Amino acid sequence: MTQNSNLLQNRKKACSSIPSATATMQKLSHLSVGILLGLTTLTMTAQANTTGAEEYRGSAAVDTSAPIAALSKLTSLDDDKPLTVTIPTIQQFKTKAGVPVRFVQTTALPIVDIDLRFNAGSARDGSISNTGFGIANMTATMLTQGSKRLDENEFTRAVETLGINLNSSAYKDMFIVSLRSLSDDKHLLPAVDLMTQMLSEPAFDDSILARNKARLLVGLQQQKQDPNSLASIAFSEALYGEHPYAHPSAGTLESVPTIEKQQLIDFKNRYLVAANASVAITGNLTLEQAKKLAEDITSKLPKGQPATELPEPKPLSQAKHIHIPFPSTQTTVLMGQLGDKRATDPQSQQKQPICGW
Repeated sequence: MTQNSNLLQNRKKACSSIPSATATMQKLSHLSVGILLGLTTLTMTAQANTTGAEEYRGSAAVDTSAPIAALSKLTSLDDDKPLTVTIPTIQQFKTKAGVPVRFVQTTALPIVDIDLRFNAGSARDGSISNTGFGIANMTATMLTQGSKRLDENEFTRAVETLGINLNSSAYKDMFIVSLRSLSDDKHLLPAVDLMTQMLSEPAFDDSILARNKARLLVGLQQQKQDPNSLASIAFSEALYGEHPYAHPSAGTLESVPTIEKQQLIDFKNRYLVAANASVAITGNLTLEQAKKLAEDITSKLPKGQPATELPEPKPLSQAKHIHIPFPSTQTTVLMGQLGDKRATDPQSQQKQPICGW
C-alpha cells in the first residue's frame, strides 16, 4: 500500500504540473512565432528592396555594344543662371626708382598681399659660378634667416609676433619675395620694415650657411631613394641639355658644398635690384597708400641693371628613351617636349591656348 500510494501521489504531482508546463510552452511558442514573424518581415523587406534595386538597375541598363552618345539633357542645369565674370581693375604705376607696379584694390578683407618679383632664379647660378648650382635657392633660404639688425631668432620672433607671412623663393627664372599682412598700420608698417631689411641688409651668417648646406645635403641624399626625384632630374637634363634650366634649382651633391657666402652676396647685388624688379599689390588699400607702400619697399633697393635675356631652349629633334634601373614595385614614367613660348603682348596672349598641352 505504501508503494502504491506513493506512486499515486507522484502521478498527481506530475499531472498538476502540466498546466504550468503548458503555459510555459505557450509562452515559448508565442516567442518563437514572434521571432519567426520578425525574421519573415526582415526577409520580405530585404527581398522587396532587392527587387526594387534590380528593377532600378534594369531600367538604367546600358547597351555596351551601342555607340557612346551624349546626354540628351542635364536637369541640374535647368535653374542655373548665366555666369557673370568680373574682371578686377588693375591700376599701374611706377616708383621713383622705375619699378613697375600693378595694384588691385580689394576691400572684402583687411589684408594686403605683396609680391616683389625679380628676373632671376636658378638659371642665373652659372653667371655667379660655373659649378655653383643652388646659389639662388640658398640666397632665398637665407633672406629670412636674419638681418644685420636682427639675428635669426629675433627675426623669426618678429615675424611670428606680427602674424605675417614673409617668404622668399627661387624658381628656374623667377625670384619672389612675398608678404601677407593685416592692412592696419600697426601690422603692415613693421611688416614692410622686415621685408626691407631682408632685401637690403641680409645677414648671410656663416654658421647658418653651414647648417643649411648640411641639411640640404641630407635631403639630396634622400632623393636618391625617390624614383620620382630621379626621373625628374633625368628628364630635365635630357630635355634642356646644356641650357641653364637643366640643373636642379636646389643644387647637387657636388655643387652645394662649394657654395660660399660671397656668392650669395654677389647674387643679391646683381639680381635683386630695382632695374630687375616688378611689384604686385592687392588688398585693402587706397591707390595713394599702395603708391607709398611700393616706394617704401623699393627705395632701398640698389638701382642695378636688368638681367640679360636667357638663351632659348631648343626642342628635341628626335625621341629619346632613358631607362634608370631602380628596385621598386612601381614604374615612374615621364614624357614630354618643349611647349610654346608664353606670349607677352596682349594680341598674342588672346590667341594662345590657356593650357600649353
